[in-house]
Amino acid sequence: MLFTQCKKREFSAADILEKSIAYHDPTNKWPLLKAHMNFEEIHMKDSVEVVRETQIWIDNSTGYFKINRGGDEIHGVAMDSCFIEKGNSNCDQAKRMRNYYVYLWGLPMKLKDSGTLLKNEFIDTHWVGEPAYQVQVDYEEDTWYFYFNKVNFKLIGYSFVKKDGSGENILLSDEVKVAGLKLPQKRSWYTLDTNKFLGTDILLGE
Repeated sequence: MLFTQCKKREFSAADILEKSIAYHDPTNKWPLLKAHMNFEEIHMKDSVEVVRETQIWIDNSTGYFKINRGGDEIHGVAMDSCFIEKGNSNCDQAKRMRNYYVYLWGLPMKLKDSGTLLKNEFIDTHWVGEPAYQVQVDYEEDTWYFYFNKVNFKLIGYSFVKKDGSGENILLSDEVKVAGLKLPQKRSWYTLDTNKFLGTDILLGE
């Protein structure tokens, strides 16, 4: 009888994640991280690039977060209590900013959070022409796909798709060290359907 024998995978999506975390956070700094980060954020407005300088302060040991967006808005969260120092932000917005920055700049470590539904299977594919492993995470409102270099397991990009089919591709490039972590320095955003450029976040350092 003729048949095709499928080679059993020797590792899982969870193994890929562990190897990626070992690359980005080799000394396990993230859980108790205390850091100050400076960003240059570029976004498109009416086809014109708008640049904003942003600073954030993170203390993962206490859950403290503070952001200064161009000097116009300064607010944060301390022990789940919000504070507004400047601007028109409210508590909900302050918490959204905390979740946004801590999640995206805490990847891939944040994929270990409880409640993260990491699909066990992964896919051999390409990301912007580079061979990569694709790992899927399902959230309540959208599905995320994370791409890892097949040699060193560095996170090289991700995309998300909402329930209505819309979404974005996020390309990661370059690297900078922050408090013992190896983080992507540039994060560029594009629409999922038309690949239209939306903006770039640049981590300048501590």
